[in-house]
Amino acid sequence: MQKIGTGGSESAIDASFTGHLTLPSTASLCTINRIGGNAFLNCEGLTSITIPNTIVSIEYFEEFDGSASPFTGCSNLTSIYSHIEVPFATDSRAFDGIPTNATLYVPHGTKQVYENTPGWNRFTSIVERRYKGDIMTAATTEGITMTFVITDEDAKTCQVGTGKYNASAIDMETSGIVTIPTSVEGFRVTHIANYAFSECANIEKVVIPEGIETMGYSVFDGCINLQSANFPNSLIEIDGDLPFDGCQNLKNSYC
Repeated sequence: MQKIGTGGSESAIDASFTGHLTLPSTASLCTINRIGGNAFLNCEGLTSITIPNTIVSIEYFEEFDGSASPFTGCSNLTSIYSHIEVPFATDSRAFDGIPTNATLYVPHGTKQVYENTPGWNRFTSIVERRYKGDIMTAATTEGITMTFVITDEDAKTCQVGTGKYNASAIDMETSGIVTIPTSVEGFRVTHIANYAFSECANIEKVVIPEGIETMGYSVFDGCINLQSANFPNSLIEIDGDLPFDGCQNLKNSYC
């Protein structure tokens, strides 16, 4: 295990750094799980920071000439993006140096937990946010539950399915027509992942909307009753040349 910073009187990064900083989760094959006191001492140019889910401690301690919060002197740090799904209790002074109007962005569904966790509850503005890799579900126009994964939290894009083998984006017993939505929770659907509809033997038609730009491999592998699917004009790349492998009843694939 490693921590960011030495806890001494020098910042872990160049104090002249400006902009957004994403903290790594590993270094030299070791997990980074702590943020040390004075880690970002007097980094006035630091405006936002992303904290990975591996962090389990944010250190604060008293010094003979004052406190040692990791964020002492970070007077322009107004956005904190926490990926920590289960927040740990910490001393509220661990965030000393961060402006009182700063916003803490937390994983979807965790706002109330953060509001009730010592230390984190010093933030008066806590906002839930979807992050890359988050899994979402939504109903199609036919009422079919479909799984999506966020691919870019800033560009607000997502993909159909997880891309894992034998993990279809819909119930494998689904039959009839399946219409892929154009967006889910404000995220544009731009990619159909590997195996998204693999082995969904009873679907007969898939409607792929404009906005889909790429498709993975084996997307419709084993869809033996699939008869019709379209390629939207927005589609620019298919990974592999067998998206319809095993679809022996396919009659129409069109743009």
